[in-house]
Amino acid sequence: MARSDSLNPARRLTLILSCAGMVLASSVASQASSQLTMPQWEQVFSPGGALADNVEQAEISGPNVARDSIEARDFIDLHGALGAEFIQETLSQGLATDMSALLPSTELGGQAIFRGPVSPQHDLGNAYLFVSGGQYFAAVERLSSVQPSFIDFELNQSPVLLTQSQPWFVTGKRTDGDVRVRLSLAQEIVKEAEVFVWSDDQWQFISPIHGVNAAGCGSVTGVAVCVGSPPIVHPERGMESWDHNFQLVFNPPADQFFEVGFDIPALLGMHLEFNALQIRTPEDIAFSTFGSRKLAGE
Repeated sequence: MARSDSLNPARRLTLILSCAGMVLASSVASQASSQLTMPQWEQVFSPGGALADNVEQAEISGPNVARDSIEARDFIDLHGALGAEFIQETLSQGLATDMSALLPSTELGGQAIFRGPVSPQHDLGNAYLFVSGGQYFAAVERLSSVQPSFIDFELNQSPVLLTQSQPWFVTGKRTDGDVRVRLSLAQEIVKEAEVFVWSDDQWQFISPIHGVNAAGCGSVTGVAVCVGSPPIVHPERGMESWDHNFQLVFNPPADQFFEVGFDIPALLGMHLEFNALQIRTPEDIAFSTFGSRKLAGE
């Protein structure tokens, strides 16, 4: 993994990345505050994970209500968004069978998903996605752990898909200009937060993000990271989890919540369209393909 020299907080640094004949010029200031405002997730999604609107049933009754006034305003109207998605994932606690366990790339020569246990410190819960213009917001729930791990939030311009047979290989490609934030975790807090851009077939280090800890936010130009508690209390859906011996496993609720916001024009100095989100730990993955390049039927 290639890293550039750390940014000098006393000056602005223009970072030039050679991207397959294209130059990305990003004016980065490590002390500048980001204009990103995290979504109010509890207003975007209902407790069950469905997209929410602002119309109560009582508001649409009455004989003299004009038809135009009772049409539901969806999240696009309410929040100015291009799209939003809730990705349901049950915490397996290292015991239950996880449907998105991630095989180490060295085992099969590529990133693959299988049904199996995930170590508690690497286990991901429900994930969230919100897209608004050139801004992309991603979040994920987790159980706190003193054991070390990391969470990657990665935006890709190419779609991310799965092959049809088990183990399911994650297909797609990284493109120059793809972005990633890595949160390195230990002792229940974020020890390090870093921004990377894909260039010349490797991740190029851009900047650290300071101020992110057990419960707080930090930012650099074009990226913001926040840590807190899950914003939505999800009702039980009657889903049962089982271990490899077919014994029922209790799934505790998540108690940590990590959010990352990307302002692509501010970060890269240009507009790029992203079509996939990946949230990864060493043993777990949640992902979504969205945008204009989403394939029919996916």
